[in-house]
Amino acid sequence: MIDLDEIRRNSRIRLDREGRFHHADEPVEHAGIHRALCRGLSVRSDGAVIVRIGPQWCHVTAEETPQFVVSMRSVDSDLPHPGSWELTLLNGETETLDPSTLFHVGDVDLYCRTGGGRIVTRFLRDAYHRLAEHLLESPDGQGMALGVGDGCVIIRRVEKRPQHPGISGAS
Repeated sequence: MIDLDEIRRNSRIRLDREGRFHHADEPVEHAGIHRALCRGLSVRSDGAVIVRIGPQWCHVTAEETPQFVVSMRSVDSDLPHPGSWELTLLNGETETLDPSTLFHVGDVDLYCRTGGGRIVTRFLRDAYHRLAEHLLESPDGQGMALGVGDGCVIIRRVEKRPQHPGISGAS
């Protein structure tokens, strides 16, 4: 008898830290298949990362984060800095950025929380550079801040890259 749950758990589909899918350690190069995997990407309430295509689904191993910001746009710009940002995620969903959830590792890895605060989400290069136009030195001179409206929100620095709890071996 075929154990469908076992097949779903061991799909050998992996999402790397740059938002690219791999199957059996080979990159998914077909643009249409990659788009379908992106559109079907989600994180269940139990933290499991899955891809759903129609009625079929399987587990995905996330190398670092299970979601990515691929682009963003300012929602209003009457002030020196936009008052809010709309994020476009890898799966095509849009969310409003909560600037208080921003954090960075080193000088180039920027993250926020999406999905109501439960999903650590990494900014891909284009989105990072779009946001970088509004990065400032923090008021205490010790780090970065994001200009928001006529003020700013400090971006906290963490020492270690995040790991999604659904990753094998993560604590």
